[in-house]
Amino acid sequence: MMNHEPDYQQWLRRMRRERDEWRAKYKEAKTKFEATQEIVDALERLLNEPQSESEAELGSRAVPSGSQYADLTMPDAIREFLRASGTPRATREIADGVLAGGLKTNSRNIYTSVSSTLSRISRMAGSRVRKVRRGLWELQDPENAASAGSELEPGEWGRRDAGLAEVLGQIPSRSG
Repeated sequence: MMNHEPDYQQWLRRMRRERDEWRAKYKEAKTKFEATQEIVDALERLLNEPQSESEAELGSRAVPSGSQYADLTMPDAIREFLRASGTPRATREIADGVLAGGLKTNSRNIYTSVSSTLSRISRMAGSRVRKVRRGLWELQDPENAASAGSELEPGEWGRRDAGLAEVLGQIPSRSG
């Protein structure tokens, strides 16, 4: 009579071998990932570092701390940060500055969010936010900005959004 019971010992040995193989693959992948991440981080720092001596001085300025940006949207906090700094700033500095200033966000990567927001608001008609060069941004003086009259001052930003919300609220929905 044959024994049809599974050989649990053999099965356990095979599963342990497979686990050990996966563990080795995981360690190798983790090492490669960490090395790649270090390179990515270094390249991002390099691309966002000031290039000239005068820009290096800009990078040494302290970032704000507190809650001055806590009640602002990201675009408004970015504009206010650039206005307060008065000088061109690197994307990383802007991200650090708005966070240190209390901007509330659920973003998993604040640097990416700030970078895309800067790109978007710099393309808006009449925007004073201007890209100086890759990774360096400024808020132009109204006299120097094209169509500067359409750009709102910091205290007016929230009113613009409230006005838009009021107008949108008056538009009947398709379902209603």
